[in-house]
Amino acid sequence: MPEQDAALSATATQPAGQAASPSVAPIENPSQLYLILDREPRPLENGESVQLTDELGVRITLAPYPPVGLSAQVGLDLYLFDPAGEPVRDAAIEISYDMLSMPHGPFQSAISEHENGHYLISLDLIMFGAWGLEIQILPDRAAPARLRIVVVLALPEE
Repeated sequence: MPEQDAALSATATQPAGQAASPSVAPIENPSQLYLILDREPRPLENGESVQLTDELGVRITLAPYPPVGLSAQVGLDLYLFDPAGEPVRDAAIEISYDMLSMPHGPFQSAISEHENGHYLISLDLIMFGAWGLEIQILPDRAAPARLRIVVVLALPEE
């Protein structure tokens, strides 16, 4: 993924191929999403919006939520919007993800664009635990942005 200036992103930047997360995964509530800001995790509500740049925001939703299981297929829905709240269409999006404590990849995933700035990414979380996702967003008419989140696949309660 291309490098970008840290001022263009709501998240800290680092070279591709490194974990998109802090050195220790957040485990206080293992069924949460976390946004990585300056290499520190911040809890993120499912469906919460984040301003990535002056020109680009994103609403992030996981389905199913919370993700639970020994492994899981999880849909990551990104809804891109401009400062006026209008959908951002025709963006190029790239994703790389891997397990934080026991790398297996990195993995790539197919991304499909739906109507109204909605992009769907299918994640194949092959094992329970914390997964770091690095998403590069290249909008057609705005500056590129990098989004880093952690998804924790929790074990089912017995």
